[in-house]
Amino acid sequence: MEITQIVSGLPPAINGVGDYAFLLAQQLRKEHGINTQFIVCDVNWQNAEILKTETLKSAIGNRQSAMPDTSSGLRPPSPQSGEGLDGFSVFQLKERSAGELLRVLSQPGMPQMVLLQYVGYGYEKRGCPVWLVRALRAWRGQRTEDRGQKSALISDLRSPTSGSSARPRLVTMFHELYAFGPPWRSSFWTSPVQRWIAKSLACSSDHCITNRAASATWLAEASHHRTGAVPILPIFSNLGEPEPVLLLVSRKPQMLVYGGLSRSPNDRDLAVKALRQACNGLGIKRLITFGSRTLDPANMEVPVENLGLLTKKDAGKLLSESRAGYLDYFDGYLAKSGIFAAYSAHGLVPLLLHKNVSDADGLTMGRHYLASSALPEEVGIEAQQRIASQARAWYDGHSVKETSRVFAGKLKLI
Repeated sequence: MEITQIVSGLPPAINGVGDYAFLLAQQLRKEHGINTQFIVCDVNWQNAEILKTETLKSAIGNRQSAMPDTSSGLRPPSPQSGEGLDGFSVFQLKERSAGELLRVLSQPGMPQMVLLQYVGYGYEKRGCPVWLVRALRAWRGQRTEDRGQKSALISDLRSPTSGSSARPRLVTMFHELYAFGPPWRSSFWTSPVQRWIAKSLACSSDHCITNRAASATWLAEASHHRTGAVPILPIFSNLGEPEPVLLLVSRKPQMLVYGGLSRSPNDRDLAVKALRQACNGLGIKRLITFGSRTLDPANMEVPVENLGLLTKKDAGKLLSESRAGYLDYFDGYLAKSGIFAAYSAHGLVPLLLHKNVSDADGLTMGRHYLASSALPEEVGIEAQQRIASQARAWYDGHSVKETSRVFAGKLKLI
């Protein structure tokens, strides 16, 4: 079976959704015989594998075969070339527009089964990729509503030779739905458009999948999909899934900090105090930060090591040998956190600044994570191990293998 995945980006670029799509494609190919052709919507994306192949061909005098033919609006490789990313064919848009995407989708040989990895801000800087809705509706031969007036989509967008008589089919993975905020933030003003886009994509899709129960409920209510018919698959780890997982007693007494101490400046002093208490309560002897943000050693009572950006291999090794991992994340949204998934997959004790108000998506404080603002004076290694093991058990229900199984079922069902 052949499918097309539409993505905002792909490795080697740092892109969480791109990593997710790539790992899913690998698992679909390995376990279910489903091969993927990617359409990358980031016009600045660079594929190191293709560039290396072209350089090699040029060096041996085969320059003509190495040069891409962009007359059709596509970037290399062609579906027949076999070149791409880990054997997957990759097409790249020259511009983010409905016409450009539709031309790529309508090329001869392109699969008529599309899996869209949707996150609004990945396709448009304000999170409003109206062009994406227009292209997919035109590709499916649908109509749209514009300011209450039904109008046909631009007819000349659709290629007269689509190359296939199969019915176009669409499955959408909603990584996010829409943003919101106070009036002084742009998300306050763009939220209605973002909601319309999410609803439009849900209505256009044969199947919807998402990562949070609240998102699944919204999608079902906003579209024709039945309540309970939208699978909920929390994000899997982009940094690996070690097996077996090393017990905490055999690990270094160190805690990882990713993404800084707090999203809110008002909470940063509280986070520093809470993290110091957590180090004492969990027996942590060292703090290690990775990612783009650092931690001031002067604020802590234990040594601090700032490692910066790491390769996936190095990050996986660090996760596997550490006991706990700190993160600050939105209340009720842990299921869509890639770093929480990585902590859980690697058997760490996840530590949050605050307790989540609701036990969303099966995650409960004291069972699957700890909150530094409500941490007991001391948490022994056995109690820590129970939490780490329960977080890993929660994670196993939506590992990359389980996630691919659900996707394969939806893709083959229609």
